[in-house]
Amino acid sequence: GSHAASHEEFIKQHVFLQQVIATLKFGRVIFISSIAVYGNHSTPINIDSCYCNPSIYGQAKLAQEFLIKSCADYVIIRPTYIYGNGMGKNSLLPIWVQHALNSSKITVYGNGARWQDYLHVDDLVDLCEKKKKKGGNHTVIAATGKSY
Repeated sequence: GSHAASHEEFIKQHVFLQQVIATLKFGRVIFISSIAVYGNHSTPINIDSCYCNPSIYGQAKLAQEFLIKSCADYVIIRPTYIYGNGMGKNSLLPIWVQHALNSSKITVYGNGARWQDYLHVDDLVDLCEKKKKKGGNHTVIAATGKSY
């Protein structure tokens, strides 16, 4: 799913995921969700943080997590902002890089109070590999612990 998807697209994704879970047999399911499930927070979040008015994207991810929890063996990973090779050109970091290359400056909107933890895609893959081998149903936040 994408932050830009419509309500109808999220419903189609949900129905598709439900069909996949019902018809295919999995050993262990590793589901990549998002910290968007937490919504708006002014302080750092943790796994037990409340859901505070998540966007439609965050709500869709929560609904998908609900389906995943019907599987016998799963882990749900909620990564922070993922970056790395292959990112879409309309993603935040590639936009900043393009602005820096074109105008020698980066424009950040807002008052500068927001902090973000950036996770490289290779680190997310490493976490998935570790979680593939470790049993037990659980949900984790994938983050570096450093915010910028």
